[in-house]
Amino acid sequence: MPTVTDDDLERAIAEADATRAQYEQLIATDSYSAMLLRMEEAEGRANVLKGHVAHLERELARAALDPSTPYGHFALLAEVADADAVGLRAVQSWLELFPVMLEPHEAEWLLERQAANDWRDWPGHGSTETVIAYLNPARLKAELPPEIMAGLVARYADEPWVFPE
Repeated sequence: MPTVTDDDLERAIAEADATRAQYEQLIATDSYSAMLLRMEEAEGRANVLKGHVAHLERELARAALDPSTPYGHFALLAEVADADAVGLRAVQSWLELFPVMLEPHEAEWLLERQAANDWRDWPGHGSTETVIAYLNPARLKAELPPEIMAGLVARYADEPWVFPE
């Protein structure tokens, strides 16, 4: 895995700032039509640079993750490499609630559900119950720390279908 440093990120941001300054100077001295053309070119270049900065930020964040933790394991899966920050944060919150090591297809499924927000189309009466059903209550009982499991079972005591005995 390539290593991205803070220096890489700073260089990319400095390049973006220099390009913006160059185009601002050109805009101040050009005719309207030339200015429009340069603005379109600048917007295209800025979009490429923004994408590059976003990639560097993701790689820098990924380099700091511990693959032995549920979230680190998840975030370092190849299937997750192009996930956006919103999806990553959402799955991180799920993994804080259900700290299990996800398989690649499970990671993709969680990201897809988060993006589609179609939790009610799956077994369960809401997002949390759907995740419990998808990950399998028996698996959760086997893999989760007893204190987390006890809290979940107590939370769903009035809904015995969530954690059937």
